[in-house]
Amino acid sequence: MLSLFFGKLIFLITCPLIEAFLITNPPSGHVRGECYTCNGIHIYICEQFSTPTHCAEDKPYCINDLINNKDGSRTLDKRCASKTECVQSWNGTSDRPECTGYDPSRYIADAFSCSFCCTTPLCNQNIVPRDLYTP
Repeated sequence: MLSLFFGKLIFLITCPLIEAFLITNPPSGHVRGECYTCNGIHIYICEQFSTPTHCAEDKPYCINDLINNKDGSRTLDKRCASKTECVQSWNGTSDRPECTGYDPSRYIADAFSCSFCCTTPLCNQNIVPRDLYTP
């Protein structure tokens, strides 16, 4: 049973269908995280075929984990992330030039990894998001 409050009136809803609708469709002020996802595949495939995914409430941010191999090949993992993961990402990559100056169009024959975290829905479409997380 749900109670809805409108001004001075309180409505009790006992209809299971209406109750289920209200629980699964929260009010419009509620924002749920949504990120592009792909799991550790070749960077060009991930860019083309990543899929939008609703995130769990404890992972409202998006993160892209990039691995650049010594032979220049790259893999990418796009996923939902927690605030803790974004803080760790910031601490691990914000002072590394291979990450802060990363250009996806350049071939780099060096081994390194970078994580790029962002804070708005579907912000991780590009390898390096425009709205990077900063503490």
